[in-house]
Amino acid sequence: MVRPGRTQRTKRDVLDGLIAALDLLQEASKFAPVGQLALATGAFTSILKGIKTTEENRQNIEDLTKSVQSITNIIDHAREHASGLYRLDEDLTKLADSMTTTIMKAEEMLSHPWPLRFIRNETDKTIITKLSDEISHSVAIFTASGSAKIQVELARVQKSLEAEKREAELERKKAEEERQKAETARRRTEERERESLIRSLPRAEAMFDLEVWRIMSACYAGTRQRTLKTIEAWLNDTNPNSPPVFWLYGPPGIGKTAIAKSVATHAQETGVLAANFFFSTRIGQGCSDGKMLFPTLAYQLASFDPSFKVTLAAALKHDPGLAQRSIHTQFRTLLQQPLISMSPRVVPLVIILDGLDECSDRDLIQKILHELFALAPRIHPSVKFFLTSRPESHISEVTQAHEGIHTYNLCQMERNSSSQDIEVYLRHYLNDIAKRRGWSVPWPSARDLDGLVTLCGGLFILASTMRKR
Repeated sequence: MVRPGRTQRTKRDVLDGLIAALDLLQEASKFAPVGQLALATGAFTSILKGIKTTEENRQNIEDLTKSVQSITNIIDHAREHASGLYRLDEDLTKLADSMTTTIMKAEEMLSHPWPLRFIRNETDKTIITKLSDEISHSVAIFTASGSAKIQVELARVQKSLEAEKREAELERKKAEEERQKAETARRRTEERERESLIRSLPRAEAMFDLEVWRIMSACYAGTRQRTLKTIEAWLNDTNPNSPPVFWLYGPPGIGKTAIAKSVATHAQETGVLAANFFFSTRIGQGCSDGKMLFPTLAYQLASFDPSFKVTLAAALKHDPGLAQRSIHTQFRTLLQQPLISMSPRVVPLVIILDGLDECSDRDLIQKILHELFALAPRIHPSVKFFLTSRPESHISEVTQAHEGIHTYNLCQMERNSSSQDIEVYLRHYLNDIAKRRGWSVPWPSARDLDGLVTLCGGLFILASTMRKR
């Protein structure tokens, strides 16, 4: 059995819920462009406060509450978009007018004296029922029309947002393209500046593959195998304790430059020749000038490695006269520091210096070698130096004063094989002469060939001179 007090509170709670929903609608209506709706909502609330709630009109009040809430939801939804409420002008006006008419009728019935209301059956229940029916009908019309318009507006706004998004994306892509163009232009400008700075370096015609060096031949195929294999093993040795410098020495005419050219050719073909300088007092401009060594090597290394180029160009930009500085400064700024900036490599690189004894300044080549031998182990773990020269005293003194140098006495190492290599070399070229002249081969006889080999005394330069004559 339900207590009377509890039933009364429940009925009052239902009415309070409707009044609360109307308060929310009135608050939302303040944002609507139609002022009549807020006025009608306020009048509705005033009427309800004078009506008694019964169990019989409870359902009507709950229905009214739902209708009021649906209006509030549509207005709130429309407020999410700037133009949403204005699209509901006409519907909100119709709803406000309909609610005003209904409320005015209710106010009129409530103003009648009780006897007249009794005669006309204008009880609170009847008034609530009429309010519920008429306002629910008006709300149903508003909801159907308003929801459709909101959907249209939402679709329009969505389409507009998508268009704005596409336009923003196009603008972003355009800005990115402009940024990339500007970045590319900047990089090109910087690259041109670097190229200009590096081209300003003085250079000797000391690279083995220049036209002026074509007169110097590499080792004939099949000769110098022991020496070339020793050099190749040293070059490919990735052990950090492997000597970074290999010095091959021997007397004039034994074939040091031919070996150096063979090493350079093979290194170039395998992509490990970083730079080279072939000293000579007879071939190429500036090839005997030790002052041209580091600028020439730096120029080649800049073409070989991008990191080297960037570091070198920065140094030249800071001091354009580096090529005229002391040997110590040149070595440090043109070679050592840019080499350190290079990334480590799996396969060691080689820098080849041939004919050190043909540098015209003996004191200068000593200074160069002191710098090189002292710092070579700390320059770069992937860079090695291959040197050749005669065993001149001013060069031997420097090599003996430093550690970490692989020395190779060509005469001693090739004592037994030099004559055999010269025989192979002469046999090939003399047979070519015989074939061109229509003579029988082999020519000359083995005895005569042995005599020629003996005359050469292990010096390839004599064999080469015989071939040219």
